[in-house]
Amino acid sequence: KRPARRLVFIAFSAEERGLIGSAHYVEKPLFPLDKTVTMLNFDMIGRLRKDGLILGGVRTAKQFAKLVEAVTIDGKLKVKTSGPMGGSDHTSFYRKNIPAMNFFTGMTKEYHTPQDDFETINVAGAAQTIDFAERLLIQIAGLPERPVYVKSAKPARGGGQMAYLGVVPDYAGTNDGLRITDVNAESPAAKGGLKADDVIIKIGEITVADIQGLADGLRKYKSGTTV
Repeated sequence: KRPARRLVFIAFSAEERGLIGSAHYVEKPLFPLDKTVTMLNFDMIGRLRKDGLILGGVRTAKQFAKLVEAVTIDGKLKVKTSGPMGGSDHTSFYRKNIPAMNFFTGMTKEYHTPQDDFETINVAGAAQTIDFAERLLIQIAGLPERPVYVKSAKPARGGGQMAYLGVVPDYAGTNDGLRITDVNAESPAAKGGLKADDVIIKIGEITVADIQGLADGLRKYKSGTTV
């Protein structure tokens, strides 16, 4: 059966250099943005674990929460939902007032190492995630009207046990610290004075050389702690 709306599949380049590919696309799109109703982003969905799927961006459109609830039908996939989540290609679309959701199954110790190879992939878990996404996609495509965009001045916190800081990191990173490319409005980072192009070198006692160091620091220090 033909989908109710056009579906466009895109593999963006240079995401970890600052969302370069997706940022270029929204400035020079193949199809007009006013005819683009939603962006679904898949970033690191290969390691589904007992904590389940982290689905960001559910509050970026008024209709999304009910649709997500409707397609979580069998209870086999645990889904944690949140509002906007920065740091990947969906952000470029959200900044252009397009509702966007991000599918993510969590950080891993093999991230950005040679050990992050095919053998580490949970293939069945990836298929389970994609099956869920397909059901959700069909629901969105079948809406009689385009999803109603919701602007969030205070993006929701990410999933898992990490405290919320509110920065968009440069995932490419260096060994001299982690540069940040953006700071979410009204976030702890913004209130603390962090700005784009600042470099985080430590969080409390935790040395931050890359994205994993940032994650380690946000796990060690709980929400509400001053560091």
